[in-house]
Amino acid sequence: MGLPRIAMLSIMFGCLGYALYSVESFTSLFMHESFSLGFTIIGIIFTLSNLAGSVFQIYTGRLGDRIGHKKMLLITYAVASVSMIMLYITARYIHNFIIFSGFFLLLASGIWGSFPPFSSLVSLSSRNRINGFTMTRVALNVGTGVGPGVAGILIGLYGFPTMYLSAFAATVLAFAVGIMFKSPVQEKATEKSMETYPKFSFKNINRTIILLSISSLLLTILLAQDTVTLPNYASIVRNLSTEQIGLVFTSNGILVVLMQYPVTRAIHRIGAARGYVVGLLFFSIGVFSFAFDSSILQFIGSEAVMTFGEDFLDPSGSSIVANLSPEKRLGEHMGVFNSFNAIGYSMGPLIGGMIISVTLNPYYIWSVVSLPGFIAVLIYMLFVMKKVVNAMGKSGKAISERV
Repeated sequence: MGLPRIAMLSIMFGCLGYALYSVESFTSLFMHESFSLGFTIIGIIFTLSNLAGSVFQIYTGRLGDRIGHKKMLLITYAVASVSMIMLYITARYIHNFIIFSGFFLLLASGIWGSFPPFSSLVSLSSRNRINGFTMTRVALNVGTGVGPGVAGILIGLYGFPTMYLSAFAATVLAFAVGIMFKSPVQEKATEKSMETYPKFSFKNINRTIILLSISSLLLTILLAQDTVTLPNYASIVRNLSTEQIGLVFTSNGILVVLMQYPVTRAIHRIGAARGYVVGLLFFSIGVFSFAFDSSILQFIGSEAVMTFGEDFLDPSGSSIVANLSPEKRLGEHMGVFNSFNAIGYSMGPLIGGMIISVTLNPYYIWSVVSLPGFIAVLIYMLFVMKKVVNAMGKSGKAISERV
């Protein structure tokens, strides 16, 4: 008997998390040390790569609706795998930052592009969508926890390029599991031909999902501080080693495993609409608290507050989008939501890179980078939350959710 679909999707997402955070956690340090680039330039490179991924997501979501989400997922994983091995070759042998940046842009397109078809498959494979997104999120964060820890050790022993080789192995494993994955019946029933599929327009996207996406965009500006601001701040200002920085990121994965299921039970009680605002608030507070950290234990404490917020955000946000989207255009709506996230993620490194280039004052740095999160809280509470509650029922739970 084969593994259940959600279990296979969880393995794939865990591998992706391992690869993504192995690379995202230390690439800015590698570019600064190996290419002697300033943090603003590094931020621009991260911004451009994530913007490319943002645009790519809308099309991978739409293509998933047309040709099948599994096929689209495998294409994006193949792009990510090729990009990883080329980053290793470039970092180890070619050592040209223009070529390196090009493959980094391609990697971001592949990884970001995988999220809409993946989220669609989770939605279609789950009897209860909040539980489905919870299981895959736990797997993702096991990968994101293990990845930086392993990468930090590999970098200390063999140098920066080895992290790309390790990440390549993880993406190949995800691709192999994806080949064995059997698409759910709903996926096969809703595939549409290229000729009959309507052109993309934001006018055809659920307005509540767009408002939710705007608040999520602001929040992901904070999430992206893991890529440039946090590792460089921890290294330069607080003198943490790569192994210690990896341990800070690893703590996130451990904390997710410990906290996600209790948090999911809380989401079921209060509803996804209210769970999302709890996540926005705690995540923003956690990012701001880095200003007061000087030791590895304090950094881990801030990660714990962030993780608590993330545990509310991910299942709630994805469940809201899945349940408000027309099933035949699920990938398209997931693509729009994730595209907004990618835009926020692209802005984060640029904002963080610029502020850390201007000042190393902890309170200035973390006040500036955490501000969009608190703005997201206000926007969601004032303009979005009531709409989500009305659309999903008084409790904020999905009326259309499968049981």
